[in-house]
Formats: sequence, structure tokens, C-alpha cells
Amino acid sequence: DLSIVPLIVEEIADTTRPMLISATLNYSTGILIMNTNEIMELTANGTIDSTHIYLVNLSEEHGGPNHAGLTLYDGTGTAGIYQTRNHNGLRLGGNSQLVGDSSMLQITLSETQRIEALVLSSTSGGDGVPLNISIAEDAFTDVALNKVIPIDLILNEIEDTILPRIT
Repeated sequence: DLSIVPLIVEEIADTTRPMLISATLNYSTGILIMNTNEIMELTANGTIDSTHIYLVNLSEEHGGPNHAGLTLYDGTGTAGIYQTRNHNGLRLGGNSQLVGDSSMLQITLSETQRIEALVLSSTSGGDGVPLNISIAEDAFTDVALNKVIPIDLILNEIEDTILPRIT
């Protein structure tokens, strides 16, 4: 008998929160690449809320971003002079992103953000200490809309090797 037997499929909701596993910033291009343990929702520009991504010397509390006591670069006054290093971190925001659901997230820092980070980096022109990337839970979600687990990780830094030129 070749009768069709219905197959009952039990669905289990995805409730597992995604996690950032590594991040690399190329100081030549200003491209920040973040790798996660599962596919993220990246169908349109703006699905990564970069205002919840920090590049910092050290968060106040390991295991999750807490930046109340940090001096973040604000682009004004004496804090606007990069070389004085009056800031010990920066909050991203307004960054364009690569789209297409993936476990690799890519955003591009503005030129100001790139320099703000560079002077605090472990690379040439920096202070010799690697920056941490600090992610808050509202930074991005997986395709089931689970928010990322807040975390601080040491940022992999690629030195700025592009020579300046007079235009």
C-alpha cells in the first residue's frame, strides 16, 4: 500500500541568543568585521544599531558593556583633539553596513571614528594597548530576533598602512 502517511513536525522556537565571537578593525579602511556564532538579521542597512557598539580601552565591568564612567570622544572642545587622548573610548553610530543575512557583520567607521580609535589602539600612532569591542544587547539580533548577548572582547587590530597624500 502506497498511501500517504502525514508526517507531524514539531517546531521548537529559537530562543538562543547570539554571541559575538571575534571582531577585527582595519585601521587603513575603517572596516569593522564582527563574527557571531549564528546567522544575524542583516536584510537592510540599519539592522545593526551601531550606537550600541563601543570601542574602549576598558569597560568598567567585564562581561558586558558599562560605560558610565568612560570619557567618550564627543568631537567638541578639547576632546576634539585626537592626539591629546582625552578620551578612553568611542561610541559608534551612523555607520553604513554590509547587508545580507550572515554570521559576519561588517560596518564602516567614519573617518573621525577611525582616527578616534586609531589613537587608542595598539598599532602605530596609538597608545600601545589594544582596544576592546563592547557590544550592548540592542546592537543587533539573529533572524529569530533574539538580541545579542552583551560582551566585551579584545579587538583584533590591523595597522593603518596607507600613506597619506596631498590632494
